[in-house]
Amino acid sequence: MSVDPGRIHFSSTHKPKPDPECGRCGDAESYHRIGGQCDFANAAGGWCACPKFQRKRNASRASTRRQAKSVERDWAEALGGRRVPAGVAAQQRQGDADVVSPNRILQVKHRAVPGWFNDGWDQANQAKTGTGKRALLCITTKGQSVARHYVVEERSEWLKWNGRDDYEE
Repeated sequence: MSVDPGRIHFSSTHKPKPDPECGRCGDAESYHRIGGQCDFANAAGGWCACPKFQRKRNASRASTRRQAKSVERDWAEALGGRRVPAGVAAQQRQGDADVVSPNRILQVKHRAVPGWFNDGWDQANQAKTGTGKRALLCITTKGQSVARHYVVEERSEWLKWNGRDDYEE
């Protein structure tokens, strides 16, 4: 039995369905939809590559990076130090003894040392995991225009280095 399309009519309350949206980017304006995703997603094997979603995703990543840098900067400021270039962190992961912590070398004022020592020591302990090396924390302070270098070893003793190769307690 065939139905004549001219004889089919809808009630006055029938409303057409709204355009479906891409399940990832929510875009319903200009892309053909198949299975709940825009054609960009279908072409990319299910990953939405439409410009609207890419902008959202990139903005989110940039925001996360800015927030991480801000936290790092605040922490270093509170300790009287500075942020460290990425190359230093890479050297630390390779186990160079000169490098202080995984992400930062802090140049700290002498009066700030006691307040943040435990945090720095925890970082040094975390950095040594899996490297087979001892925890080592190096601190450079500058008081009365004389730089002083402190090295904290695993036995938690402060060692003062006076610019020579030997260490003194």
